[in-house]
Amino acid sequence: MLSVAAVVVLAGIAAAILIWQSNGDNVKSVSDDFARADSTAQLGRPWKTLSGGWGITGGEAYLARPSAGSNLAVVSMESGDGRIEASVPSATEGAGIAFRVVDARNYWAVVAAPGYGTWNILRVEGGHTTFVGNTGLTLQRATRASIGVRLTGDNILVTVNGNPAAGRKSDVFQSAPLVGLVGIGTVDHARWGAFAARGSG
Repeated sequence: MLSVAAVVVLAGIAAAILIWQSNGDNVKSVSDDFARADSTAQLGRPWKTLSGGWGITGGEAYLARPSAGSNLAVVSMESGDGRIEASVPSATEGAGIAFRVVDARNYWAVVAAPGYGTWNILRVEGGHTTFVGNTGLTLQRATRASIGVRLTGDNILVTVNGNPAAGRKSDVFQSAPLVGLVGIGTVDHARWGAFAARGSG
């Protein structure tokens, strides 16, 4: 297992921006605070864009060129089991995290629904979206929050600010190792402050 750390120097200050453990072309774990030069073209290695145009601005990931459908940027945990978590400075409708990703038309997601004060759990199969549930009244629009998912077999546990918020059981796409950021629709103002994922099993 090879450990790699990328470092950038800005104004004489060194800042660790991306740490991942890799095995070949895949990734076991990744931690990214996006604290690197602005870009309208990419998030950088080991991120892979499946749909939409992703970039970095002001130390945050964002959709530089959102499409009308699903926008996805992913990394691999090498396993369908593991944990992921992302911070959002302010919740934006349709923006959140994706997990058990097969491709841009088949995946699971937890996305913000600020108008209802919650995070929606969605399953997308063949491009068709199914509402699976939500996390209750756990979202405050103007407050920084973290949204996470813990995956063990067919168990899905969604967390908000580190606290368990909703649980589901499903084996759909259970072995898919890709996880990442998602924006559904033209989410122009969505931002992600940090992302972490660690595979297990």
